[in-house]
Amino acid sequence: MIRNQLLRPNWSALSSQLVRGAARDHRYGSEEGYDRKNEVRKDYWIRKRMRRPLGGDWRENMLKVRNPNEEGPLSDIPDWTFADGSPGVPSFKEIGRIETNKKYAFDIKEAYDLMKQSENAIKEKAKSEEKRTSEYLGQRLQPKGSKPFSDLL
Repeated sequence: MIRNQLLRPNWSALSSQLVRGAARDHRYGSEEGYDRKNEVRKDYWIRKRMRRPLGGDWRENMLKVRNPNEEGPLSDIPDWTFADGSPGVPSFKEIGRIETNKKYAFDIKEAYDLMKQSENAIKEKAKSEEKRTSEYLGQRLQPKGSKPFSDLL
């Protein structure tokens, strides 16, 4: 009985704290320069994640798209053609671009129709106002003589 108690470990006495850097040592190794406080490694981490504009900021300032390959004459033609010159099967990007162009055309047409509808409504409102004023002027009492009222007194 005493022997079983000696061989059985007491789990509460063991430390159950996790080792945080163990996976990191497995990935990077535990050599010099891969420590947690390595300033050179931190600089590399910063440099690796810095965004390089590659002219995109200038293009956005000039009211163009950031990526120069997204617009232009080459983006509207098919990616490939058959030997006889007929266009080939469009790629998924090309199909998506065609769909977005259709959506833009539909939105433009809808906005144009809304503008025309509002212009027509303004014209109709002006006509109805003019008709109402002319009817009012027609129903008013008309002057009978040419002398003003002050002269009659």
